[in-house]
Amino acid sequence: MNNSTATAPFNENFYAVDNLKHGRGLIAKRHLGKGDPIMSFHDARPVEQMDIYSVQIGRDLHVRHWIVDHLNHSCESNVHFDVERRLIIASRDIDAGEELTFFYPSTEWSMLRPFPCGCGSAHCIHWVAGAHVLDSDVLNRYPLTPHVLDLLEEEASVDA
Repeated sequence: MNNSTATAPFNENFYAVDNLKHGRGLIAKRHLGKGDPIMSFHDARPVEQMDIYSVQIGRDLHVRHWIVDHLNHSCESNVHFDVERRLIIASRDIDAGEELTFFYPSTEWSMLRPFPCGCGSAHCIHWVAGAHVLDSDVLNRYPLTPHVLDLLEEEASVDA
């Protein structure tokens, strides 16, 4: 069973919608400042295998939470996962009415189902397959999770 039918609980920072051009999403209810905690995901459930409804929060740890089903990818993302504190944080100022998005390769080393990106950003990576396929100049634009940073460092030491 997947979480795709999970209903978003009340949150003072955002509301869930099902009618975006790409499906579900989260919309900011109010202005959110850079660094503001938006939501906790302490109640996320570990999964044995990654799936399209999980988020990678450790080298070998994926969790499932209803918010992952609602947070869409963007190469101009405005939130990120702080996996150590299990919080979703505003990466920049976010206006009320703006969709909340995150950069999937900031948490995912390798995507189960890579997909073409249609965000339209000037910094668009065009193909979302995980951090392992992106150059460091691209990844350096985003707050990355510790496991992604560790894996990048390991990969760099092997290539040296």
